[in-house]
Amino acid sequence: MQTGITAGFFSQWSGNGIVSYYLNKALDGIGYTDPTTQNIINGVLTIFNAITATGICFFVETFGRRRLFLVSTTGMLLSYMSWTIAAGRYAASGNTNDNAGRAVLGVIFVYYFFYNLAWSGLLIGYTAEILPYSIRAKGLTVVFLSIDLSLFFNSYVNPVALGAIGWHYYIVYTCWLAVELTVVYFFYIETRNTPLEEMAKHFDGEDAIIGGAAATEKGLELARQAGLEDTVRTASVGGGSMAENRYDQKTSAVHLDEVRA
Repeated sequence: MQTGITAGFFSQWSGNGIVSYYLNKALDGIGYTDPTTQNIINGVLTIFNAITATGICFFVETFGRRRLFLVSTTGMLLSYMSWTIAAGRYAASGNTNDNAGRAVLGVIFVYYFFYNLAWSGLLIGYTAEILPYSIRAKGLTVVFLSIDLSLFFNSYVNPVALGAIGWHYYIVYTCWLAVELTVVYFFYIETRNTPLEEMAKHFDGEDAIIGGAAATEKGLELARQAGLEDTVRTASVGGGSMAENRYDQKTSAVHLDEVRA
């Protein structure tokens, strides 16, 4: 659940909110003030994002989720560092250093390339994948809540900060991206080639309740809540007695290994 919450916030707090919602302010700060030029840049950037975000979806299994998150976040951090430096040089020149302005524009595309490697497509796919079936719906609700809270921040804080301190605001996101990279490195696991039924093993180890055992455990829990535990534990079958209808998780795991073999 913690991974889902951080993914929700990181997807919108990685500096992308500045370009996604206030591209005109960012372009004004580097000398691109003509509305037509800004519209062209916005259109090209949108097409570029669509191509890169869609294209990487075909290589998720090849590269792995964790590797994509690490490369994506590292690339965004380095891009924002370059973005901040170039924007600072443009401002220091009295808004006359066109080379610095063009550098910022180029870095924006580089930044979004790295953002699209993971945070565009894997935000929902990865969080849904790591959540156990029993809490998947609730977990995704929390993920979307995190996204909405971060969007609220982007909508009301980013424009005020950009207007007040200009390019210095990029330093905040540069530092925040360093925090994101640390969290991704230590807490985002690799789930490639892992069936959903066995995903819990990454978090709970070999003692994880997986597959049919998880479903049976959930059924027993619901029966206990409804006061029907005795009915579930013992049922009459052809005049005989059927033992507790419950999987032993270790026996199930051994059986699964034997079937695979």
